[in-house]
Amino acid sequence: MQLTLALQNDIRHRTGRIVALSACGAAPIQPTDCASFRNLPEAQGAVETLFEALGERDLPETLVSQYLARTYDDVSAARLKPTARNLAIASIRNALAPYSAACSRG
Repeated sequence: MQLTLALQNDIRHRTGRIVALSACGAAPIQPTDCASFRNLPEAQGAVETLFEALGERDLPETLVSQYLARTYDDVSAARLKPTARNLAIASIRNALAPYSAACSRG
């Protein structure tokens, strides 16, 4: 199923806003808020709206390869179903993997 241009733009806007909310020092977020930006009602609302809009439909591989390149190999090998929720979780795991590895070296 093709995503409409309006939905694609909405996804870009919401994703960009979530990323902006997580950036340390970005107004109105304080550096101490970075670890818990996901608890902000605005971030939670944006994520839930995104998941509701996309539902369980598969996102196109071209979109995944362009915007979520670190998950693309798993999607193309059919190890990861390319739904919004699955891709978000995989992206978070990919982002946290280096920190997990560093902590386990201790």
